[in-house]
Amino acid sequence: MQSTIHINNKHNFTNTFLNSISRVSENAVIDIREKTISCLCSTGDGTLIQYINYNHQNVVPAKLNVPDIKRLSKLINCISQEEIQLQIDNNSLSYQSTDIRFKYHLLDDGILSPPGVNIEKIKNLSFDTSFNLSFAKLSELIKGSTLAAEVEKLYIYTQDGIVYGELTDKQKPNMDSFCITLADKTSNEQPIKTIPFNFENIRTISSNRCDSLNISINNELGIAKIEIVDDQTNIVYILSALMN
Repeated sequence: MQSTIHINNKHNFTNTFLNSISRVSENAVIDIREKTISCLCSTGDGTLIQYINYNHQNVVPAKLNVPDIKRLSKLINCISQEEIQLQIDNNSLSYQSTDIRFKYHLLDDGILSPPGVNIEKIKNLSFDTSFNLSFAKLSELIKGSTLAAEVEKLYIYTQDGIVYGELTDKQKPNMDSFCITLADKTSNEQPIKTIPFNFENIRTISSNRCDSLNISINNELGIAKIEIVDDQTNIVYILSALMN
């Protein structure tokens, strides 16, 4: 069955949607619905799950089983126009104009599978506390990681109502550490116990340009929900804690 995806802003679609997915997973299933284009994917070890919604009006619903997200993004960026139409025909995605044409083959249904999680159930979990992390603070944390180059864990905790992020590894002796304030206050008085997360996942999240991130913590389950929202894109990340 043939259908068409009309993209109003190619640059925005590739940068905020496709490129964001490619940093989490090499391949993914993209779900095209009437008002959104969405994707649920995860890292290979399952410690980071991403659910991304791109607000967009579509004519015909479709699913794209994309074997290489980064390659698809590069192909679309070869198009000079910002407003484009991509054709879906059986197992391929194609584009044609007087300047350029390409055909990108998709995988058959069933070869790729999204993570086996109910994202709505996770989003509606009760979280002990939440706080806003400015992008400036996140950038400061990333810069500080060069002072603890061998460290792969970020410990998030509260002390006297202030949220801290510490880069170290409490399981190894003689490890360097770097600690900064992440937020001066939280949404309530429930403290965050010291929870370690994979710092590489934080680096992945930091690749999204934004003003701030909303972070919610569930102490009992050892998970963090991180949300990034703008006018066209809504991204939810779920991070699972590591062993101490």
